[in-house]
Amino acid sequence: MLHRSGRVVALVALVSGALLTVTVEGAEKTIKPANQWTGIVRETKPSNAADLIEDKAVGITSGKELQKLWKAWKFDDSVPQVDFKKQFVLVTWSKARFVHLTLKLEKGNLAAESLVGMLVVPGEFGYRIVAVSRKGIKTVNGKKLSN
Repeated sequence: MLHRSGRVVALVALVSGALLTVTVEGAEKTIKPANQWTGIVRETKPSNAADLIEDKAVGITSGKELQKLWKAWKFDDSVPQVDFKKQFVLVTWSKARFVHLTLKLEKGNLAAESLVGMLVVPGEFGYRIVAVSRKGIKTVNGKKLSN
């Protein structure tokens, strides 16, 4: 008898967990970037970008900041046009060559999480830069989004 009631409790816990997961996930909204740039830079780590932390998304809220990053990383193409009144930019980098960024919005907070690949090549780092709409976003990873 005791064994059977243990199954019932486990089943109830499993069903309750599934319902809880559906409820939580239903509140989140996956955000798609308006634009994105990704690639590899042949340096050991980002230069002139001391505020960037590996595997952490950092927000850029002005054209001046984006231009500084573009020059520091020595991109050949011109700095992309971003309407910073309507959008902001997130930057993430890693020693791994592949860098992905997941964006989930819940209650005004944009959770930006870096996912990186396994391939590491000495003397290189991978990056992902995304432009995101400001609509409905008050904070990024719990930090207030500046104007």
